[in-house]
Amino acid sequence: MTFRSFIAACLVLGMGGASAVAGPAVLSNDDLAEVVGQEGISMVLHLQVNTSDAGSQALGASFTHSFNVNGTTTYATAQGLKGVIDLVGLTIDVAPRPDLAGGSYIDIGLPGVVAVNQFGFRSFGVQTDAQAAVQPDQNFGSVLLNGVGTQTGHLYLWAK
Repeated sequence: MTFRSFIAACLVLGMGGASAVAGPAVLSNDDLAEVVGQEGISMVLHLQVNTSDAGSQALGASFTHSFNVNGTTTYATAQGLKGVIDLVGLTIDVAPRPDLAGGSYIDIGLPGVVAVNQFGFRSFGVQTDAQAAVQPDQNFGSVLLNGVGTQTGHLYLWAK
């Protein structure tokens, strides 16, 4: 018997012993009010944008925003959006408001760890054609983030 088959057999036997579980029960509001446990949602976000073309500096998504200058539509264009962002420990919870009986607020816990790997855009320009590539002599620069940071804090949201 191999180690894998031994582990599989243990899991099957272990599941068989756990099959005698009680069915769902109806709880009153008073019973639910006494329940204590972990609330909220904790998330880990791994975002990869256009990473399959990592060797190319020109390819990637682009963002454009139009504005009108003296009757001419002009576009601010950020091209070559690529990279990876990891956010670890982002939380969302609902908590009671101490200043308002029965009121609550949304507590968004900022991620404890933020890691970025070559995330940003490769060129930025202002032009009249939203689809055209930003020319090297009209490129205002790029923004590339690379590194790891930690933070603490919360963002509170509530209705007025």
